[in-house]
Amino acid sequence: LAGQSPDDRNALTGQAHFLRALFYFDLVRAYAYAPGTAGQVPAGQDRGGVPLLLSGITDEAQITLPARAPVAEVYALIYSDLLAAIAELASPSASQGPRFATRAGAQALLARAALYNRDWPTAVRYATAALAGSPRLLADSAASVAGWRVASHPEAIFELAFAPNENPGQNFSLQATFTTLTAPGN
Repeated sequence: LAGQSPDDRNALTGQAHFLRALFYFDLVRAYAYAPGTAGQVPAGQDRGGVPLLLSGITDEAQITLPARAPVAEVYALIYSDLLAAIAELASPSASQGPRFATRAGAQALLARAALYNRDWPTAVRYATAALAGSPRLLADSAASVAGWRVASHPEAIFELAFAPNENPGQNFSLQATFTTLTAPGN
């Protein structure tokens, strides 16, 4: 980041904090039980959250296999990263569009993480802030319908962009490559 202006440096670190929070949020939802479900989890099945790897490596000797962190620690990291992203990201920029993290996007993701974490006051606070700083709803039904026919929806706060070659369909998936599926009865 040397040679970058302070604003550019903040934007880049804000994007990084946002993305790490998004990735850990997706991981903890996929591989751990939701917070607050301790009484509903079968005995012996709760193995915690996901491993937290917070520093980079430059050599294979630095690779470690840490244990899973408790779910509360994973959510604490998500909150911390999103609060840092909110502080570092400027207001939404029309030139960047919704495929880049913005302050409103970080606020919306924090609100969603808070919902999963059953942290209702935080969810309300950041959802309200995200909606206040994001694009407004389209004026009429015709504009709303037309919004779904463009590459990026005009009401979007944050979108993930997928290129056609990143999702080639079921015939080219890993499952199709490494398994043989037959019709029932064959």
